[in-house]
Amino acid sequence: MEKIIDIPLRIKVIFLPKAGPQIPDFVSQGFVGNEFPVTDRIPVMKPCPGRLAYGYKIDKSAALRILKRKSPEVAHWIEHHPEIFQKPYLVINEEACQPAGFCENIVF
Repeated sequence: MEKIIDIPLRIKVIFLPKAGPQIPDFVSQGFVGNEFPVTDRIPVMKPCPGRLAYGYKIDKSAALRILKRKSPEVAHWIEHHPEIFQKPYLVINEEACQPAGFCENIVF
């Protein structure tokens, strides 16, 4: 029996997302603290053998609009490197995110 996973409508990046060696640190850091709408949850490259990892798919144009408000230099860098960001979406590893509003409902 398959486990049903709820995909959040929005995620907030709370940790530095994984990125390839061709992406500068300032680009990855620009995602932290931002919320993005999620279109899907997909398998991504395995960080270690035998373990399946997942990432959240976000629309690239929506991500760029969000990034331009907080980190215009990050959005500019992504826009000017289409050879790296070829797809119409970006994927942020699940471990770097939490559902948007997750901690807002916790009472201490």
